[in-house]
Amino acid sequence: MFSQPILNFKLNKLIIMIFISFFLIGFLELNLFAKDEITIPNTKWDIEKGKRLFHYYCSYCHGKEGKGDGPNAVNLDPKPRDFTDDKYMVTRTDQNLFDVISKGGAAIARSTFMPPFEHTLSKEKILDIIAYIRSFAPIVRGPEITEAKKTPVKGEKE
Repeated sequence: MFSQPILNFKLNKLIIMIFISFFLIGFLELNLFAKDEITIPNTKWDIEKGKRLFHYYCSYCHGKEGKGDGPNAVNLDPKPRDFTDDKYMVTRTDQNLFDVISKGGAAIARSTFMPPFEHTLSKEKILDIIAYIRSFAPIVRGPEITEAKKTPVKGEKE
């Protein structure tokens, strides 16, 4: 009924379609298309706690002053993000920062050297770190952060 080449072509096409389907499902599972936004809730964050957490978990790559010049930075390519770059930092939402800290760089198509911290740090601790990171860039730090309106993080009740 079917010749061998036609049968192989149909089988190969089926295998490719199955592979593409699993690939797309994987992207949806990573929430890469999620549009939920968070802001740093002023009743939850603590910049001093964020500073301690940042120095413990982040400064080895990002540096004590957030310039991307920590002791491990010389071994990394691409280099860690410079949080003092206000032109870049104003383009990052709190949700962007939350996602990269919690899910790691690879989960959001960034550097694989940025590890995920969702199983190490609570949402509140990640928000504390975000508040501290925001203090590095001159344009995005200051009173406007301290007056941030409380909006829940994904999965958090008000």
